[in-house]
Amino acid sequence: MRFVPLSDTQFEYLCEVYVADKFANQEELIQDWKELSSKFPDSHLLLTLDDLSQAQYTSMHSSGSHDLDETEGYDLSTLDAACFEDGEHVGYLSTASEFFIRYANF
Repeated sequence: MRFVPLSDTQFEYLCEVYVADKFANQEELIQDWKELSSKFPDSHLLLTLDDLSQAQYTSMHSSGSHDLDETEGYDLSTLDAACFEDGEHVGYLSTASEFFIRYANF
């Protein structure tokens, strides 16, 4: 399988991110995607053929344009300590513990 976990210290993700590389054809890509999907049966895997930097840029704008990081009305008491600064939520989503917020807002 040619999907590898992404470890990017310059961009924060709310869920696991994998990068696909050097597939010979679309069938091979889909087969490996299905294999990766089988490892996460309770999840929905999104596959995009965007360049990683372009996808990050577009995602940032889309999250802002559609208020996907809006936290009003959500119980933030279960979030990781990294989500807070001086006892206040930092105002943007940056940890896996906050994924439920973006998912619900989506």
